[in-house]
Amino acid sequence: MIKRKSCPIKIYLSVMWLLFSFVAIPSALGGNIRLGKLTVEPGITYQGEYNDNVFLENENKDSDFLHTLAPSVVLKYEGRPGNYFSTGYRMKFTSYSDFNDNNHQMHNPFVSFGIKTPAGFYTRTDAQY
Repeated sequence: MIKRKSCPIKIYLSVMWLLFSFVAIPSALGGNIRLGKLTVEPGITYQGEYNDNVFLENENKDSDFLHTLAPSVVLKYEGRPGNYFSTGYRMKFTSYSDFNDNNHQMHNPFVSFGIKTPAGFYTRTDAQY
């Protein structure tokens, strides 16, 4: 494996800036982003992880620090009790400090809805990709 050196200070400052900008704006709004009955819920998480055996080998163990950033957005529409529609998109970006060839992304769109009729019929459907 080829080891590439990167500047951990630049990565750290970039991640902190992203966290501040994505967390400060929704916090200032109090989580009440609404357009009529439509609610918008942005979110972001960061996880730092030290792994002392990245490739799970018995010999020649390589260690690295992983940065995982996971932004998301959810749109919800709620009507009468039991009637709702929710859709969103979650992303997950994992970056290795030394082994950049292992960086990866995951994308997860989803949709969910429920319908309740006055006659008592109720259905709910969820789909994630």
